[in-house]
Amino acid sequence: MISAKSAAAGKPVDAAPFRFRGHAAWKVPMKQPSFRAAAAVAACAILSACASVDQVAFDHEARALVRDGMPASEAVPRLQDAGFVCSPDGAKPPAFDCVRIRNRLVTSCLERVTFVDTVDNHGAVADVRVAAIACAGT
Repeated sequence: MISAKSAAAGKPVDAAPFRFRGHAAWKVPMKQPSFRAAAAVAACAILSACASVDQVAFDHEARALVRDGMPASEAVPRLQDAGFVCSPDGAKPPAFDCVRIRNRLVTSCLERVTFVDTVDNHGAVADVRVAAIACAGT
């Protein structure tokens, strides 16, 4: 151990050995954040991000997939490729109800698009409606 006498005698003092041996002069008392606090903050961030729905983005996506005037024979496969399940209602002209369920961490949300297949207009899509996203578990 280096004493005050050797330091005063002009001998060089090498402090590096003390840093790695846990010398009390180099220990800085610092409270580390607890694991529970960090986990709670992360859980809140994850749950809040997963629970939110974006109606505007869904409207844009649905309107890009199906538009008034496009053939219904093209609209139904496009919606099915995007994960929707479409079924006609059996009326004349037939109306299609297309539904997609999005499972999130704590909720399940139902996204719905409906439209009419106008037989008199060569099977063109009309009256496209994008319903509000409905979620359960919020």
